[in-house]
Amino acid sequence: MIRTVVFLLFFIGAAYGKVFKNTDILDLKSAITEIRAKDSKLYVSVELGKIYVLDIGTKKVEKVIQFPLIENYIGEKLEPKVFSVDVCSNGNIISVVEGSDGTRELKFITVKDGVIHTIIPGKERISMTKARFVDDNHVIVATTGDEILLVSLDDKKIHYRKTVGMSTFSDMEINDDKTLVAVGDESGDVHIADIKTGDLVKDLTGINVDRLFNVDFRNGKVASSGRDRRVAVYDLETGKGKRFDGKFLIFGLGLSPSARYVAYLYNDQNDVAVVDVHTGNRIDMLTGHKYTVSVILFLDEDSIVIGCDDGKIFFWRR
Repeated sequence: MIRTVVFLLFFIGAAYGKVFKNTDILDLKSAITEIRAKDSKLYVSVELGKIYVLDIGTKKVEKVIQFPLIENYIGEKLEPKVFSVDVCSNGNIISVVEGSDGTRELKFITVKDGVIHTIIPGKERISMTKARFVDDNHVIVATTGDEILLVSLDDKKIHYRKTVGMSTFSDMEINDDKTLVAVGDESGDVHIADIKTGDLVKDLTGINVDRLFNVDFRNGKVASSGRDRRVAVYDLETGKGKRFDGKFLIFGLGLSPSARYVAYLYNDQNDVAVVDVHTGNRIDMLTGHKYTVSVILFLDEDSIVIGCDDGKIFFWRR
């Protein structure tokens, strides 16, 4: 009898897709803008001038990188918004950070001494949004004008500055071997460019029809989501895509490393749907987020990290 009850409970749980369990919640008390992972660490940028380095195992803050205060147009001192963070294989960090008088700056933090170097200063008036390491000495940077820049860190040289689309930039991500970049914009299209040259390789179109908010790029698959409440997962080789729908503006999106699963903000209750891309089946709905989900990152096929606008980070595992 007991065995039968246990079986029935398991069957009911499986039928309703309760696969992931919320294992921890960490409150950084400032809206999460981006989360990146390397080895056993998380690198988390927030709106109020900081990058946190967390131990994934203990969920403890190991280091806080504090950016200097900036001045707004009327001379007030403020903590700068940190728009983007990425970490290199050697532990160095690149970040797009708000500068004084509405500018933006590209910052490079060397792990050996913790020094914050300015690679592109605010006086250049380049409206940067996101940066990714290509190798130890090069980063690719996206601007609000739908441009990409390849920048070397040692001499601060911009090797190219090329436009990839005709709309306002939304998001970008690079592929696993750091040869291609996917850029999403207000058109709903995703533009694929060669990182070495900046040349456009192809456009992924046909599913999103409005402004994109998110792009992810893993294992030969590109995912996008946006204002039209649609998620697209494209196969890069064929250009064909699959569509998944939400019930709200989809501000958060993430692909698993194999691209077998996609997780995305599903509704205005801040629930996150986890979908099997191959079958189209929803395998779980992650609930309990009180504020807008802005960042979704798969650490592996069984672990998801979710960052919210209230500063909370949710750790989910199956």
